[in-house]
Amino acid sequence: KGSDPLEEVGWVRREIHLWIFCNVRAKWDSVRRRARMANSQVARDAVADRLFGLFTGYQASRHLIAHVYEATGSSLQGIAETVFGWQEYHLHLFVACFLRARFPITVALNKVDTVAAMEHVKAARLALGAECVPVSARSEWWLWEQSRKGHLSFLEGCGADGVTLSPEAPSQVAEQLEKLRTRVLSQYGSTGVLQVLSTAVMRRQPIFAFPVANFSTFESLRCLGGAQGKGTDGSPALATMVLLRPLSTVEEAFAAMKHEDLLRGDFVRAEALDDSSSTTPTVKVLRRDDVLRGSLAADGTVRAVILRLLTNKKAK
Repeated sequence: KGSDPLEEVGWVRREIHLWIFCNVRAKWDSVRRRARMANSQVARDAVADRLFGLFTGYQASRHLIAHVYEATGSSLQGIAETVFGWQEYHLHLFVACFLRARFPITVALNKVDTVAAMEHVKAARLALGAECVPVSARSEWWLWEQSRKGHLSFLEGCGADGVTLSPEAPSQVAEQLEKLRTRVLSQYGSTGVLQVLSTAVMRRQPIFAFPVANFSTFESLRCLGGAQGKGTDGSPALATMVLLRPLSTVEEAFAAMKHEDLLRGDFVRAEALDDSSSTTPTVKVLRRDDVLRGSLAADGTVRAVILRLLTNKKAK
């Protein structure tokens, strides 16, 4: 029958929570010492610096940690007094909020093609909702293998109607496909592989940044043989996209684009297209420590960020 997936998910969450909690708790006295400083302004800055510094080792920016702190209902203005009065419960709450923001979990309920899966899938989806996705990795692999052999064709993430059997396919393949359609594709809408990956990415939606050479043609920066993006023959509009972590700053975006060889030299200026307040987009100058945020579209989705980054040196 196998183990209960809800118990396994709970165990993983507890282990991650206790790992971070124990690490922070071991250094908690250093936070409280700073909170006891006489000068309130100095104490506030020292506590924020130390407390947030305990979480940066988990590849989290200080902007994210500050956002999580405020999400617990606390104010940054009175952080020294607040943190000095914290008990273990408050630290557990802070760690729990941090985990949800930094490490959101998507559960892949694999092996849904087995007979015993249905009971577990219903219970898990009832408890976790959109956090879990039914998956049959074996079915996905089988579709790819048969497609490679020319026995069938299919669309990634498709349902039962998205698979086309080749006339030359062996009878065994046709029989297996019919079982797969009944047990997986018709039952769950797809093998779930593409869906669970997409769900995991959107649980902590990245910033979709488009680096451009100008805002008139939106000519993209590109990397060709190590040379800086702006080509002599022109680049297609918005052809290059860089994925950034949520709450990334301009400086972090600049570093990512230098890493991808889209830019060379030192940072001079950053501009972004601002389409949030009027029908005619305007160009907004950004500071190095400004957090990148896409504006909201009418349907509630977050728009991509279009950036123009200037440096003091071009590639030869």
